[in-house]
Amino acid sequence: MAEEATAGEAAPSPLAAVMDLVAGVDPLVLALTVVVILALPAFLSWLGGVLGGGGGKRRRGKHAVLLVGPSGAGKTCMFHKLLRDEVPETLTSMKEAAEKLPSGKQLVDFPGHIRLRANLDAWIDQAAALVLVLDASNPRSGPREGAEFLFELLTDPRLEAGPPVLVACNKSDVVGAKAPEKIRLAVEREIEELRKTRAAKADVSGGAAADKLPLGRPGMKFKLEEDAPCEVRFVAASVAKGELGDVLEFVEAHAGSLDGQA
Repeated sequence: MAEEATAGEAAPSPLAAVMDLVAGVDPLVLALTVVVILALPAFLSWLGGVLGGGGGKRRRGKHAVLLVGPSGAGKTCMFHKLLRDEVPETLTSMKEAAEKLPSGKQLVDFPGHIRLRANLDAWIDQAAALVLVLDASNPRSGPREGAEFLFELLTDPRLEAGPPVLVACNKSDVVGAKAPEKIRLAVEREIEELRKTRAAKADVSGGAAADKLPLGRPGMKFKLEEDAPCEVRFVAASVAKGELGDVLEFVEAHAGSLDGQA
């Protein structure tokens, strides 16, 4: 009879079996196990982003390469040359334009007028990289205007550790145009002066802007290679001569497609 009663008993439920197993586990070990299980998906996602984010690949969630710079540097003409291999008559863009290259990569032309630069903030968050277009044929205003633009970019917290910046020294074909290395040195000198000016204003106002990155090392002259928070490279370019190989290579390496595919 005892054997019949034992055989007739219901099998323990899976939940009861788990509870019996857990009952014998140290509570601290159990709590740590639960934490690890819950945190594992987030850790794996982060690790995948770290391992897949280098080597010139575009940054996750960043699709556009922005063409920025002062008015008159040839930025909009460069935009049309890259897109359609044509140079239109003199153009001054008053509104940003986003189009795709023949490869499908996204390119954005942003107006250079100083009154419109505040709108750049909305595009920085979408930037996989930036091309700063300067006028290499104007050794006086070119580096100064470029330094002012670059200073604002490099002190933006969103550019810390990226996205990279390519400084395209346009009109390099013009007689008397400065080489990229000389323009880089001139830009560094101008940024150093801007640092001093901004520091003096901060002393008067009682502190630097909280939403800006500090730029450069105290007591040391500014050097882009050592002090810039992201990669900054200078190249020669000429829209008129169609010499935009370095610019196109940079855009293709960093931009994403409008459909979100690399």
